[in-house]
Amino acid sequence: MMMKRVADRFGEPLPPDAAKWRKLRTYKLISGSFASPTRASALKKLPEGVVEASMSAVREALGKVPEEIVPERPQSDCAIPLQPDSEPEEPPSARVVDLT
Repeated sequence: MMMKRVADRFGEPLPPDAAKWRKLRTYKLISGSFASPTRASALKKLPEGVVEASMSAVREALGKVPEEIVPERPQSDCAIPLQPDSEPEEPPSARVVDLT
């Protein structure tokens, strides 16, 4: 079915040369308005959905791993923290050994 638009959205008539024929894709005419997502908003939702799906997959995979498998490490860079009352140890090259 083809239809020709003869008035704009404000109800003002269009000149005959400005109106175009359009293919009508439904046989039922329904009055009212509708909201549809723009291409930009649909494009914005696509990566959000991918990120959410990957985060949920990681959460699901990590939820099955027991916590005792993960080794605990100190938060500082040194392996053995210095005690405040202990003296610093001399490096091995500075030790004096009597071999007699």
